[in-house]
Amino acid sequence: MQPPCPTPTYGADGTAGPLTCTVVDPANLAYFQRMYPDLLALGPNATPQQVQSAIDQDFKSNPTACDAYTIATTLNHWSFGIPMMGRGGITIDQGSC
Repeated sequence: MQPPCPTPTYGADGTAGPLTCTVVDPANLAYFQRMYPDLLALGPNATPQQVQSAIDQDFKSNPTACDAYTIATTLNHWSFGIPMMGRGGITIDQGSC
């Protein structure tokens, strides 16, 4: 049995945490699904192009885009080896968020 996730906290800048515990935190997944529905609707077989398209559709702000991408990569076990780009050329990548 996996331990429960701690109670999420929400920042004034729109961030929420913790993003993951043993599994993706269900409360944070629900929170970010409202802001990033296209990105978080993708499954484990999504292509980098589909992920980039979803980021382009859903992008709100860099801090929360990085959080949503971290959740999506954890949930779907994505490892593309290339960074995704947000508006203005901002890199959105699990390793650089």
